[in-house]
Amino acid sequence: MNNESIGTQLRLERCKRNMSQESVCEKLNMTTRTLSNIENDKGNPRQSTLNKLIDFYELDPQEIK
Repeated sequence: MNNESIGTQLRLERCKRNMSQESVCEKLNMTTRTLSNIENDKGNPRQSTLNKLIDFYELDPQEIK
């Protein structure tokens, strides 16, 4: 990807797919608060949560830094 934060990269991927936070959270059994915090770079999300999102968006984990 580029030099943007992990949260920004994940938000851009969600928006590219025209998905709301609610629809992603429903599919991944996650709260919208959790996703919002990740996309806004608040706190330190669990690696397992990040992995769920990376897998869901079919991203290369090496490109997400």
